Amino acid sequence: MHFAVMRAEKIRNTGVLVTRLKHATRELPPENAKPELRHLNRTLAGQETASAVLGDFRKLWPAKRRKDAVLCVEYVMSASHEWWEQATGQQKTDFVHKSVAWLETKYGAENIVYAGLHRDEATPHLTVFVAPLLDGRLNASQYIGNRSQMAADQSTYAESLKHLGIERGIERSQAEHVTPSAFYARLKRAEQTARRSVDAYLQQAELPEHRLRDLTSPAGFVKKVAKAAADPLMKLLKAQQLKIEQLEQKVADREATLDEYRRLYGAFFSIVDAIPSPAAKKRVLEAMTATVGVELTREQREYEAKEEAKMRLEQQVEYVAARLEEAGKASSPLRARFLAEAMMTGDDPDFDKWLATPPAPAQAEEAPQQSGPRAPANTARNDYEPGR
Repeated sequence: MHFAVMRAEKIRNTGVLVTRLKHATRELPPENAKPELRHLNRTLAGQETASAVLGDFRKLWPAKRRKDAVLCVEYVMSASHEWWEQATGQQKTDFVHKSVAWLETKYGAENIVYAGLHRDEATPHLTVFVAPLLDGRLNASQYIGNRSQMAADQSTYAESLKHLGIERGIERSQAEHVTPSAFYARLKRAEQTARRSVDAYLQQAELPEHRLRDLTSPAGFVKKVAKAAADPLMKLLKAQQLKIEQLEQKVADREATLDEYRRLYGAFFSIVDAIPSPAAKKRVLEAMTATVGVELTREQREYEAKEEAKMRLEQQVEYVAARLEEAGKASSPLRARFLAEAMMTGDDPDFDKWLATPPAPAQAEEAPQQSGPRAPANTARNDYEPGR
């Protein structure tokens, strides 16, 4: 399954706009861009430099505007990384044309000031800067004024790419966009933390002392040192693995809760979105969350009760099967279990009679008959004396 990716961000400051434009024109390339792939980038609309694009924006902006007016809306449009890996050249071209056409329909072709295709990063994507003009005025609120409108844009954009095997992402997802700079800052912090942890564990390692006999077998000494250094690292890796598994379980539990939340109260979201007051919306969501928690707790208890009943039934089946086998009522353990399951589920009306029947007494084994002459009887006497 491949998803459409579209992110829109309002820009109110010319300084921020110039920085973003320099990233797009690669005058100020991002950290994750590969210089050897820069020749694959294409400018689809607008000028080649940030200053020239800014000049085009200034020609469109009205002379009189509010200080906090949205000067530009930046769009980043792409699809799942796996889609780009398997898509044909024609499909990729169609993706670019359909994406630009969707923006032209929404804003008008005259308001698209810059559009560029970037293929020097891990996932190809379009970067588009539009002027949110409506009747000669900057009016971004008419284009992306609220969450419902932006959610509708996600749906219509994905619909325009449906013929390419691209679908809309998960609606009302809790995922948040992370900028490249923030991502690499987190990555750097994680790397530093890992290095500190490794150094601390290595300091705790008790390395073997070098002895005279190790000179005759340096390879063996190296193995001992490596093992002594690796033991703390293995403990660290196991601890980290356990932590990862716990986090994965927590994420899975959260996703299951959210799925149940949507199943039970999906129709209620439209009402919540219509509440104008953020404080009132928050109170409604908190009350709804508490209600869902009670409902999930009830269903969890019912599930646990069913599992406990199944476990008890299994124990009883094993007990009855053992009794049947002891009583000689079944020719094999498999037959005994089959009969036991029939009795416990009520399919056998003679259950009480079978269970009350005492086990058959074990038959004494007959001594094997010996062939040939009988062995002489024991003629030892109590008054036996040596020498007689």
